[in-house]
Amino acid sequence: TVFNVVTGIYQPDGGRVIFKGEDLAGNKPHQIVAKGIARTFQNIRLFSNMTCLENVMSGQHCRGSAGVWSSVFKFSYQKGEENRIREEAERRLHQVGLWKFLPFQ
Repeated sequence: TVFNVVTGIYQPDGGRVIFKGEDLAGNKPHQIVAKGIARTFQNIRLFSNMTCLENVMSGQHCRGSAGVWSSVFKFSYQKGEENRIREEAERRLHQVGLWKFLPFQ
């Protein structure tokens, strides 16, 4: 329950959640992620039609600045952002020893 309150899944009935001097109460989960607090769930549901790399990349898109239209039309800055996201995902897969699963679903 406490972790759900910290990550914005539940709103507290009372008290405060302070992170880096800021009260997080009332923030939505995506706003809390943007502040640097993230979580996973025990029954994680990955995207079964995507590769391991693509699943890891999907977690980085909340940190990007490209919107829906730039993603659809593949503007040049969106391509650069996508490359940075791919490089970061590859680095993370190396870091945790999952590089060999990169191309697999």
